[in-house]
Amino acid sequence: EPPTRRAALDAMVIGGQAAENLPEFVGWLASSDPRDRLCSCRALGSLTEVPEARIHLASVASLTSDEDNEIQQQAEDTLVLFGEAAIELVVGLLKPDCYSSSKRIACSVLQRLEKVQAYAEEVGKLLNDPELAVRSSAGRALGSLGEAAASYAPAVAADFVRVENEDSPDPQIFFNESTEDTLRNIGEAAGKSMLPWLSHRLPGVRRRACRLLRDLDLESVHAAAVAELLVDLDVGVRMQAVSFLRGGAVQAYASQVVDLFKDTEPVVRLAACQTLEAMGKAVTEPFFDDLVGLLEDSDRSVADGAIAALGHFSATRVLIPLLEEDICVSPALQALTLCAEDVELHASLISKHLESAVAHDRAAACKILGAHGKASSKFASQIAVLLDDSGEVAVLLEACTALRKIGEAAWPFARPISELLAHSHKEVREVAAATLASFGEASKNILLGRLESEQIVVREYACKAFALMAEVSPDVLKTVNELLEDEEYEVRSAACSMLATRKEAALAYLPSIAELVNNEEEDCRCAACDALAVFGEAAAVYAVDITDRLNDDFESVRVAAASALISTGEAASRAEIFARKVIDDEEWMSVRLVSCKALKGLTGETSNSVREAVKRASQHQDDQLRKLAQEVLTSLSEDADDAADAAVASEAGNHSTSRLCTPLLGATLGE
Repeated sequence: EPPTRRAALDAMVIGGQAAENLPEFVGWLASSDPRDRLCSCRALGSLTEVPEARIHLASVASLTSDEDNEIQQQAEDTLVLFGEAAIELVVGLLKPDCYSSSKRIACSVLQRLEKVQAYAEEVGKLLNDPELAVRSSAGRALGSLGEAAASYAPAVAADFVRVENEDSPDPQIFFNESTEDTLRNIGEAAGKSMLPWLSHRLPGVRRRACRLLRDLDLESVHAAAVAELLVDLDVGVRMQAVSFLRGGAVQAYASQVVDLFKDTEPVVRLAACQTLEAMGKAVTEPFFDDLVGLLEDSDRSVADGAIAALGHFSATRVLIPLLEEDICVSPALQALTLCAEDVELHASLISKHLESAVAHDRAAACKILGAHGKASSKFASQIAVLLDDSGEVAVLLEACTALRKIGEAAWPFARPISELLAHSHKEVREVAAATLASFGEASKNILLGRLESEQIVVREYACKAFALMAEVSPDVLKTVNELLEDEEYEVRSAACSMLATRKEAALAYLPSIAELVNNEEEDCRCAACDALAVFGEAAAVYAVDITDRLNDDFESVRVAAASALISTGEAASRAEIFARKVIDDEEWMSVRLVSCKALKGLTGETSNSVREAVKRASQHQDDQLRKLAQEVLTSLSEDADDAADAAVASEAGNHSTSRLCTPLLGATLGE
C-alpha cells in the first residue's frame, strides 16, 4: 500500500538506511502521485554522499516546475543539500525558456548556497523577466550581495510599485515588499534609483518612497530632494518628509521644520517636534519660544512632543515657572519627568500636585519625586495616600514605584502596598510584589500572612514577591514548599518558580518540585521543568520523567523539558529523540531550536540518523535553526576527526590487539 511504503522510506531515512533502497524509490520521482514524488525527493536529499544519488539530480531539478508547491519547496531543499554537485543544473534553470517556478527556485538555491556572486550576470538577466515573481526572486538574490549589487539598483527599483487604473478616481497601488527589502540591502546606491518616485503623481507612492529613503539612512545625501516635500498637499507626504529630516546632518532645514508647527494636521506638528528634538539643543535653542507655544496645543500628543524637545533645556528656565503660574501644568509635569536637573530644588512645589484632581498629574508628581529616591523621603506619607487611588492604574503604578525608590522611609507602608496584590490589573500586582521584595525583612511577616490568603492571586503574587527578594529565611522556604500542594495551579506554579530562585537552599525540596513534572496543569509542568533546569545535575535523577515531557501536548512544556535535560547533562543520551524533533516539520520552531541546541553538546561517536538530522537542519530556511545546526555539524565533525586520530594512535601503539581494533577503526573512519 502506498502509505505504508512511504512510511517505510521515511523510517529508513531517519535510520540512515535509504541508500540501500535507492533503486526501489528513485522511480517515484516521476510518479503520478504527488505524495510519492515528495517522499522520494525528501529521501534523496539524505543521500548527498552517495554517488549513485547524484545521477538523479536532473529529476529533482525537474520537480521545481511541479504543480504542487510543497514538492517545489522540497526540490529546492534537496538541491541545496547537494550543494556544489547541483550547481550546474541549478544555473541551467535560469534560462529564459524555463518555467517561472524553476527560475525562481534557482535564484533561491544560489542565494542559500551563497553562489550568487559567481552567477550574478545570469541572475541579473532575470530582472527583465515578464513574471514579477521571477524578477523579485532575482532581486532578492542579488540583494544578498549588498553594495556589490549597486549596478542592478535601477532595474530592481523599477518594480517598487505597480499601479492599476492610475488615471481613475480610485487607482489601486501594489507595493513590492520584496523589492523594498532588496533595495535596503543594496544600500546607498538604491537611494538614487528611488528619487524619481518622490515626484510620482500619486501621494501614496511619494509617501512610501520617502519612507524607504529614510530606512536607507540617506538623510545627508538626499535631504534637499525630500525637503521639497515639506509643502506637499498630502498630509502623509509632509509627515514622512519631516520625519526623514531627523538627525544632525540636516540641521540646515530646521526653520522649514519649525514652519510645520502651524500645520493644520496634528500628526505633522508632532513629527516636526520630534525632528527638531532629534537635531539637538544647539539647533533647538533659537526656537525655544515656538516650542513653549506648543505646550498649549489642542492635541495632547503635540504638547507631549514639545515637552520632549524642551527636555534639552533647564527645568528652572522652562517648566518651574509654568507650575508657579499654574499654566500648562500637565505638560510641564510630564516634561519634568524627563529632567534630571533642578527638580530637587522645587520638590515642595511638585508635591502639591500629588493632590491634583487630574490623575495624570498625580502620577507625574509621583514619578518626579520617586526619581530622586531617598531625597524624597519626607513625601513618602503623601505618596502612600495615593495607594487608595484604586481606580487609577497609572497613579498606583507610579506611587508604588516611587515608594520602592524612596526605600526605608516607605517601609511603614508595606501593608497597604500588600493590599494591591489583589488588584485586578496584573501590572499593578507585579509592581506591588517588586516593591515589597525591595523592602526585604520589613515585609517578610506581611507576605507570610498573604500566603494564607483565601484569594488565589494574593497567594500567587506573595510567592512572586519572595522570589524577587535578595534573601529569604528557611521558614519562608518551608511555607512556600507547602504551597506546591495548593488547590490552585497558579499558586503551585508560582511556589515552584520561587523555590528555584534559591537553588542550593531549596535542594531539600527538589522531590516535591519534581512531582509537578507530571501535574495535570500545563503551567505547573512547565514551571517544574524550568525549576529542574536551574538545579542542574542535582535534578538528573528525574531525567526519565522529564523525557516524557518532550512529547507533552504543549509547546512551552516541551521546550522547558528539553532545556532541563540539557542543564542536567542528560541530553546526550537522548540524542536520537532530539534528532527526530529537529527535522519534524510538524513541530514548533522553538522546540526544534532547543532540540538542536541539545545536540550541540554531543561528544564522541554519533549515529548516522543524528548526523543526517543535523545536516538537513543545516540547510533549513529558518536562519536561527540553520546557523545553530551548522555549529552542531562542525562540532560533530571535529569529534569524528578526534575519534579517528585516537583510533589510529591506539592501533599503532598496541599491535597485540590490532585485529580487534581494525573493525572499530574502519567503522569510525566510515562515519
